Amino acid sequence: MVYAFTEAQKQEIESLGLKVIELKRVMRKMSEWAERVNQCFKEWVDRVTRELSEICVGWNKLCDMIDDLALAFEEFKFDCQYSTSTRYKVTYFLSKCTGIEKKCIWRQLRPAYYARSNC
Repeated sequence: MVYAFTEAQKQEIESLGLKVIELKRVMRKMSEWAERVNQCFKEWVDRVTRELSEICVGWNKLCDMIDDLALAFEEFKFDCQYSTSTRYKVTYFLSKCTGIEKKCIWRQLRPAYYARSNC
């Protein structure tokens, strides 16, 4: 990078007690430092994004595991002839009609939680 100063700027720099060459050297070091900070920041952002994506994958697996346990519990209640949830009744009916696995239908019928509006 080339730093060019006019004569007026040179006079102003020298009035501060610096030489133009020293100022250019300091500016070059500062730009190199800023470049290193920028590179470190990019690496940090990449690492954080990678970790968050792994956490999200883990969270989804945990939700699926809990959902599978809920399905097993509902099947147990159905086998023991206890009252089951509406979600399981729909799952059971659709699995009988379509032949699709209960687990697939159960996951598709997972409830969606929406934000509450206080308007």
